Amino acid sequence: MKVDISKLLDGTVEVINFCKNVDIPSLTVKGREIELLAPVNIDGGIYRADEDLFINATITYTYKENCARCLAEFSNKVSTVLLGRLVEQDNNVSEEEIDEILVVYKESIVDLQEFINSAILLSLPMKALCNEACKGLCPKCGQNLNLQKCNCEDDFIDPRFAKLKELLD
Repeated sequence: MKVDISKLLDGTVEVINFCKNVDIPSLTVKGREIELLAPVNIDGGIYRADEDLFINATITYTYKENCARCLAEFSNKVSTVLLGRLVEQDNNVSEEEIDEILVVYKESIVDLQEFINSAILLSLPMKALCNEACKGLCPKCGQNLNLQKCNCEDDFIDPRFAKLKELLD
């Protein structure tokens, strides 16, 4: 998604608003495939504050993934924000400023695609769960414990407490 900010740079306007849908079929992070079910919605604007330019946008997307506990496929809708200061690519920027800069533009065009992808990846949970109370799979028979309780007995005894078990027998 590219935004022309030439009118903002020459002072013709103070704000450039946008509301667009961007088609991103999937993203991959550390072997984890994230399938986006619908176009990603970006709603926000680029505005001038004194001599600086800033971006403030809301990114809304729906993704499909497998649960880390029960392996069931689920979908989730997430909203996140894209905030930052815009800096021209040719400017000499100090090391301290690099940490606070989010978006770089070149020749009055801002290409937001890389920054949208980064915002989506940063907003994903580290461990994908279908819900917080997911019980997962039975380690013996593989039954999804969210759907049905299995008849497997949990006979695991911590080796540190094995002697205590002998006292009870």
